[in-house]
Amino acid sequence: MACSPADCMKLNFDGATFEQGMELGAGMISRDNLGHCVAWLSKHFRITGIEELAEALAARQSIFLAQRRAWKSVVVEGDCAILIYKLQTRVWDLLVEGPVLTDIFNCALLFQSCLFSCVKRSNNAVAHFFAHYASDYAEGDSVIPSIVVRLVASDGLP
Repeated sequence: MACSPADCMKLNFDGATFEQGMELGAGMISRDNLGHCVAWLSKHFRITGIEELAEALAARQSIFLAQRRAWKSVVVEGDCAILIYKLQTRVWDLLVEGPVLTDIFNCALLFQSCLFSCVKRSNNAVAHFFAHYASDYAEGDSVIPSIVVRLVASDGLP
């Protein structure tokens, strides 16, 4: 989904599981309406969970980052169709990711505009990288780790 207004930010997120679901990772990259990277994060969770919970945690981290930066309008994009459907329809499993989605819904109300959109994995490569190589917590602005510069140049752009 395009992010056309000048103040709209696109947040691509992805989740990952490690050690057979014993640990989870979250990755995110945000871009302005011109496609420039303005923020990214990578976080490792030492909790047990399934892939869908990892995706939900990544979406929540994205929303939290956008809120901390006082962005007004966001498009939140991920490649987990099931989770995006739950975010769009507000129908979810309370036992698996309920509290995480509740946080997302509550935070989403604070934006002027907050849309959820599903993207192809090929358009989510940077977030995927940050999720799968997460170690503890790292966050940055427009200066991205050199290892992902090539991905940023092609990820999610037409």
